[in-house]
Amino acid sequence: MTPCCSPRRGRTAPWSSTAAGFRCASRPARDGGPRDDPESGERVTASDIGAAPAGGTIIGVSRLDDYVLLADAGLAMAMAAAGAERLVDLRGETTPPRLPIPIDHFPLIDLEPGQDALILQAANHVAGLAATGITVGVYCQAGISRTSTVAIAYLLVNGVPLDEARDVVRAARPQAMPALSLWRSLEHIAAVLVNQGLVNQELAKQGPIGQGFAGQELAGPHHAGGSHGA
Repeated sequence: MTPCCSPRRGRTAPWSSTAAGFRCASRPARDGGPRDDPESGERVTASDIGAAPAGGTIIGVSRLDDYVLLADAGLAMAMAAAGAERLVDLRGETTPPRLPIPIDHFPLIDLEPGQDALILQAANHVAGLAATGITVGVYCQAGISRTSTVAIAYLLVNGVPLDEARDVVRAARPQAMPALSLWRSLEHIAAVLVNQGLVNQELAKQGPIGQGFAGQELAGPHHAGGSHGA
Protein backbone atom coordinates (compact mmCIF):
# COMPACT_ATOMS: atom_id res chain seq x y z
CA MET A 1 0.00 0.00 0.00
CA THR A 2 1.32 3.42 -0.82
CA PRO A 3 1.26 5.61 2.30
CA CYS A 4 -0.95 8.64 1.99
CA CYS A 5 -0.14 12.05 3.36
CA SER A 6 -2.15 13.41 6.26
CA PRO A 7 -3.34 16.93 5.38
CA ARG A 8 -3.39 17.89 9.03
CA ARG A 9 0.07 16.79 10.07
CA GLY A 10 1.86 17.13 6.77
CA ARG A 11 3.70 13.83 6.98
CA THR A 12 3.37 10.24 5.90
CA ALA A 13 0.18 8.87 7.41
CA PRO A 14 0.85 6.32 10.17
CA TRP A 15 -1.95 4.02 8.95
CA SER A 16 0.21 2.57 6.16
CA SER A 17 0.49 -1.21 5.96
CA THR A 18 3.44 -1.22 8.39
CA ALA A 19 1.54 0.59 11.13
CA ALA A 20 0.06 -2.35 13.04
CA GLY A 21 2.52 -2.05 15.89
CA PHE A 22 0.54 -3.75 18.69
CA ARG A 23 -0.03 -7.48 18.84
CA CYS A 24 -3.62 -8.69 18.89
CA ALA A 25 -4.15 -11.95 20.69
CA SER A 26 -6.52 -13.66 23.07
CA ARG A 27 -8.77 -11.50 25.21
CA PRO A 28 -8.42 -11.50 29.02
CA ALA A 29 -10.48 -13.80 31.12
CA ARG A 30 -13.97 -12.45 31.83
CA ASP A 31 -13.34 -12.48 35.57
CA GLY A 32 -10.18 -10.39 35.17
CA GLY A 33 -8.02 -13.30 36.27
CA PRO A 34 -4.73 -14.43 34.73
CA ARG A 35 -4.54 -15.78 31.23
CA ASP A 36 -1.89 -17.40 29.06
CA ASP A 37 0.19 -15.28 26.73
CA PRO A 38 -0.23 -17.21 23.45
CA GLU A 39 3.30 -16.35 22.33
CA SER A 40 5.36 -16.90 25.49
CA GLY A 41 3.11 -19.28 27.41
CA GLU A 42 3.58 -17.14 30.52
CA ARG A 43 0.73 -16.21 32.84
CA VAL A 44 -0.40 -12.59 32.49
CA THR A 45 -2.31 -10.85 35.29
CA ALA A 46 -4.17 -7.56 35.57
CA SER A 47 -1.28 -6.13 37.58
CA ASP A 48 1.08 -6.98 34.74
CA ILE A 49 -1.11 -4.98 32.36
CA GLY A 50 -1.30 -2.00 34.69
CA ALA A 51 2.48 -1.97 35.07
CA ALA A 52 3.21 -2.05 31.35
CA PRO A 53 5.35 0.90 30.20
CA ALA A 54 3.71 3.57 28.07
CA GLY A 55 4.07 2.69 24.41
CA GLY A 56 4.77 -0.96 25.18
CA THR A 57 3.06 -4.02 23.76
CA ILE A 58 -0.09 -5.12 25.57
CA ILE A 59 -2.00 -8.18 24.40
CA GLY A 60 -5.49 -7.22 23.26
CA VAL A 61 -4.62 -3.57 22.57
CA SER A 62 -4.16 -2.72 18.89
CA ARG A 63 -2.33 0.31 17.55
CA LEU A 64 -4.00 1.80 14.48
CA ASP A 65 -1.50 4.62 14.06
CA ASP A 66 0.72 6.91 16.13
CA TYR A 67 -2.25 8.39 17.99
CA VAL A 68 -5.08 5.84 18.00
CA LEU A 69 -5.35 2.64 20.05
CA LEU A 70 -8.19 0.10 19.81
CA ALA A 71 -9.39 -2.39 22.41
CA ASP A 72 -12.41 -3.72 24.30
CA ALA A 73 -13.95 -2.17 27.42
CA GLY A 74 -12.04 -4.49 29.74
CA LEU A 75 -8.75 -3.06 28.51
CA ALA A 76 -9.60 0.63 28.88
CA MET A 77 -6.92 1.23 31.51
CA ALA A 78 -4.50 -0.99 29.61
CA MET A 79 -4.72 1.55 26.77
CA ALA A 80 -3.83 4.25 29.27
CA ALA A 81 -0.84 2.16 30.31
CA ALA A 82 0.07 1.91 26.62
CA GLY A 83 0.09 5.69 26.26
CA ALA A 84 -3.53 6.81 25.74
CA GLU A 85 -4.14 10.26 27.20
CA ARG A 86 -7.89 10.18 26.58
CA LEU A 87 -10.46 7.45 25.99
CA VAL A 88 -13.52 7.25 23.74
CA ASP A 89 -16.31 4.94 24.95
CA LEU A 90 -18.68 3.84 22.18
CA ARG A 91 -21.14 1.82 24.26
CA GLY A 92 -24.74 2.98 24.04
CA GLU A 93 -25.93 0.37 26.51
CA THR A 94 -24.06 1.83 29.48
CA THR A 95 -22.30 4.93 30.75
CA PRO A 96 -18.49 5.20 30.90
CA PRO A 97 -16.77 4.02 34.08
CA ARG A 98 -15.18 6.41 36.53
CA LEU A 99 -11.51 6.17 35.68
CA PRO A 100 -8.56 8.49 36.34
CA ILE A 101 -8.43 9.52 32.68
CA PRO A 102 -10.85 11.67 30.62
CA ILE A 103 -13.46 9.63 28.74
CA ASP A 104 -15.63 10.96 25.90
CA HIS A 105 -18.90 9.11 25.31
CA PHE A 106 -20.46 8.46 21.90
CA PRO A 107 -23.35 6.06 22.62
CA LEU A 108 -23.55 3.76 19.61
CA ILE A 109 -25.88 0.77 19.62
CA ASP A 110 -24.50 -2.31 17.90
CA LEU A 111 -26.62 -3.80 15.08
CA GLU A 112 -28.75 -0.64 14.85
CA PRO A 113 -29.01 1.20 11.49
CA GLY A 114 -29.18 4.94 10.92
CA GLN A 115 -26.30 6.04 13.17
CA ASP A 116 -24.28 7.75 10.43
CA ALA A 117 -24.15 11.16 12.13
CA LEU A 118 -22.97 9.81 15.48
CA ILE A 119 -20.34 7.57 13.86
CA LEU A 120 -18.99 10.53 11.91
CA GLN A 121 -19.06 12.73 14.99
CA ALA A 122 -17.02 10.18 16.95
CA ALA A 123 -14.57 9.80 14.06
CA ASN A 124 -14.11 13.56 13.72
CA HIS A 125 -13.57 13.81 17.48
CA VAL A 126 -10.84 11.16 17.39
CA ALA A 127 -9.28 12.80 14.33
CA GLY A 128 -9.31 16.20 16.04
CA LEU A 129 -7.56 14.85 19.12
CA ALA A 130 -5.02 12.93 17.04
CA ALA A 131 -4.31 16.05 14.97
CA THR A 132 -3.24 17.86 18.13
CA GLY A 133 -0.91 15.02 19.12
CA ILE A 134 -3.16 13.46 21.77
CA THR A 135 -3.11 9.66 21.90
CA VAL A 136 -6.67 8.29 22.06
CA GLY A 137 -7.91 4.89 23.14
CA VAL A 138 -11.15 3.81 21.42
CA TYR A 139 -13.26 0.96 22.77
CA CYS A 140 -16.70 -0.65 22.81
CA GLN A 141 -17.83 -3.69 24.79
CA ALA A 142 -16.04 -6.38 22.75
CA GLY A 143 -13.71 -4.17 20.69
CA ILE A 144 -14.94 -5.72 17.45
CA SER A 145 -17.89 -4.00 15.75
CA ARG A 146 -18.37 -0.44 17.00
CA THR A 147 -14.67 0.10 17.66
CA SER A 148 -13.74 -0.97 14.13
CA THR A 149 -16.59 1.13 12.69
CA VAL A 150 -15.29 4.33 14.25
CA ALA A 151 -11.70 3.38 13.40
CA ILE A 152 -12.67 2.98 9.73
CA ALA A 153 -14.62 6.26 9.81
CA TYR A 154 -11.57 7.96 11.34
CA LEU A 155 -9.53 6.88 8.33
CA LEU A 156 -12.32 7.98 5.99
CA VAL A 157 -12.24 11.55 7.30
CA ASN A 158 -8.48 11.49 6.79
CA GLY A 159 -8.99 10.73 3.09
CA VAL A 160 -8.51 6.96 3.03
CA PRO A 161 -10.93 5.11 0.68
CA LEU A 162 -13.46 2.81 2.35
CA ASP A 163 -12.09 -0.56 1.26
CA GLU A 164 -8.53 0.47 2.08
CA ALA A 165 -9.61 1.84 5.46
CA ARG A 166 -11.29 -1.49 6.26
CA ASP A 167 -8.14 -3.40 5.29
CA VAL A 168 -5.91 -1.13 7.40
CA VAL A 169 -8.11 -1.60 10.47
CA ARG A 170 -8.24 -5.37 9.92
CA ALA A 171 -4.44 -5.46 9.58
CA ALA A 172 -4.08 -3.65 12.90
CA ARG A 173 -6.87 -5.58 14.62
CA PRO A 174 -7.70 -8.87 12.84
CA GLN A 175 -10.91 -9.45 14.82
CA ALA A 176 -12.32 -6.09 13.67
CA MET A 177 -15.65 -6.59 11.90
CA PRO A 178 -18.38 -3.91 11.76
CA ALA A 179 -21.93 -5.22 12.01
CA LEU A 180 -23.78 -5.07 8.67
CA SER A 181 -25.92 -2.12 9.76
CA LEU A 182 -22.81 -0.18 10.81
CA TRP A 183 -21.05 -1.09 7.57
CA ARG A 184 -24.00 0.39 5.66
CA SER A 185 -23.50 3.59 7.63
CA LEU A 186 -19.83 3.59 6.67
CA GLU A 187 -20.77 3.21 3.00
CA HIS A 188 -23.08 6.20 3.29
CA ILE A 189 -20.45 8.27 5.12
CA ALA A 190 -17.85 7.40 2.48
CA ALA A 191 -20.21 8.43 -0.32
CA VAL A 192 -21.02 11.73 1.38
CA LEU A 193 -17.32 12.48 1.97
CA VAL A 194 -16.52 11.73 -1.68
CA ASN A 195 -19.34 13.99 -2.84
CA GLN A 196 -18.25 16.68 -0.42
CA GLY A 197 -14.76 16.52 -1.86
CA LEU A 198 -16.09 16.95 -5.38
CA VAL A 199 -18.27 19.87 -4.30
CA ASN A 200 -15.39 21.49 -2.44
CA GLN A 201 -13.17 21.18 -5.49
CA GLU A 202 -15.78 23.02 -7.52
CA LEU A 203 -16.31 25.65 -4.81
CA ALA A 204 -12.57 26.16 -4.54
CA LYS A 205 -12.61 27.42 -8.11
CA GLN A 206 -15.25 29.98 -7.14
CA GLY A 207 -14.13 31.25 -3.75
CA PRO A 208 -13.83 30.34 -0.03
CA ILE A 209 -15.20 26.94 0.91
CA GLY A 210 -18.04 26.82 3.44
CA GLN A 211 -18.21 24.39 6.30
CA GLY A 212 -20.37 21.30 6.50
CA PHE A 213 -21.56 18.76 4.01
CA ALA A 214 -22.83 21.08 1.26
CA GLY A 215 -26.43 20.45 2.18
CA GLN A 216 -26.18 16.67 2.46
CA GLU A 217 -27.49 15.06 5.62
CA LEU A 218 -26.39 11.95 7.44
CA ALA A 219 -28.84 9.58 9.07
CA GLY A 220 -29.44 9.68 12.79
CA PRO A 221 -29.87 12.30 15.50
CA HIS A 222 -27.10 14.66 16.55
CA HIS A 223 -25.37 13.67 19.78
CA ALA A 224 -22.78 15.58 21.74
CA GLY A 225 -20.05 13.39 23.13
CA GLY A 226 -20.09 13.83 26.89
CA SER A 227 -16.91 13.74 28.93
CA HIS A 228 -16.39 11.62 32.03
CA GLY A 229 -13.49 10.84 34.28
CA ALA A 230 -11.15 12.72 36.54
